[in-house]
Amino acid sequence: MLSQRQSFAASSRYLLAPSLPRLSALRQPASTLHARPFRRRSGVAEALLKKMGTSPPGGRGSRSSDSSKASETVLEIQDEQQSQPSQQQQQQQQQQQQQEGVTKAPSFSADSNGSSAAPAASVLLPIAFAGGAVTVGDGLVLLDRMSPLARVQQHTATSDMVLLSMAASNGATALEDFSLGALHCKSWLCCARNKLWWMTPEWGKTARELPPECQFLLAELKDGSYATILPLISQQKFRGTLRPPK
Repeated sequence: MLSQRQSFAASSRYLLAPSLPRLSALRQPASTLHARPFRRRSGVAEALLKKMGTSPPGGRGSRSSDSSKASETVLEIQDEQQSQPSQQQQQQQQQQQQQEGVTKAPSFSADSNGSSAAPAASVLLPIAFAGGAVTVGDGLVLLDRMSPLARVQQHTATSDMVLLSMAASNGATALEDFSLGALHCKSWLCCARNKLWWMTPEWGKTARELPPECQFLLAELKDGSYATILPLISQQKFRGTLRPPK
């Protein structure tokens, strides 16, 4: 049997923020920053003139080492100028591929009539309440032996949710424990609160193995389908949790 606890007491909220260490910026003295002007060498101009088929004025020759260095510099500049358009083209191609990937995202397949397949939400199994039990799909039982205090609200617009509410036996109270029903599943995975803002995962097979404060329960049914049981929290009015039977 699953039991649920509802607390109607307003709980205060605390925001825990870690303390950040102070970061001190290291200032570098202005004297360590230098601006060095670029000095043009005569060999660069001579190499350019030689490439154009002319000689420098005055018939002044240049050293072979200077001319070779200048030619290498000119070639490097040309290579950089030629490589810049190729890099831009690569970036444009990557952007086009990304855009094509977005436009060609996997879509639902179309049948022979031309109508697209139903969205993923339609693969959800219907869930209903009938005969004192909550059933999934073709009548697979998820919960039975429901409490007589349970009030069931079946959503008319969708058939993938059943809302259960409980009435306090003694009227308005700060804390109320009541039996929710018997859980039928092969195994379950849940998140249980162990501190104010911390939860840890737990798993098991029976309702008696549930942790004291369960905030989320994912149950694997006998046919391999899954169902979730979520205790509701309504701001400061009430907070519901699942716990094992007494």
